[in-house]
Amino acid sequence: MDLKEYRDTRFAELEKGLIEVASAFDIAVPPDVNGAHATMLFLIREGDRVRDEFKQIRAQKDGAYGERNRLVAALAKIFPASLERHPDEDESWENDWRWIVFIDLPTGQASWHIHDSELPQFGFLPREQGRRWDGHTTEQKYERLAALAPGRYEA
Repeated sequence: MDLKEYRDTRFAELEKGLIEVASAFDIAVPPDVNGAHATMLFLIREGDRVRDEFKQIRAQKDGAYGERNRLVAALAKIFPASLERHPDEDESWENDWRWIVFIDLPTGQASWHIHDSELPQFGFLPREQGRRWDGHTTEQKYERLAALAPGRYEA
């Protein structure tokens, strides 16, 4: 096998491998993309597109958390509430998600973990007042919110 044949064989193997990798990530390489170099360029552009899409999704998620946090902060101004720390022994939560807003609603306790970066929104709350999770599920928390009677509540 001469050098050109060797090179062509290696590039064909590389192209096949790149297409297999793309397939593993559900990325279809169009049939008009031929050769290892063109396949690599296509995958780089596709990677850029996926990265941009991921950034948009993350921004949407962060926006949803921001809206949720404004509502939680409003509730915490109306009902008895405090910031408590998630127990350090429980390693299921990352360190920057260990603050919990506990709110004592007339219908029962509600709580939300918040990220350290969100603490300034809750700076008005007393910290570590001894509130502990009462075992409610997420579904129960939102049932308790839905069960609030219409009317005015005093802050």
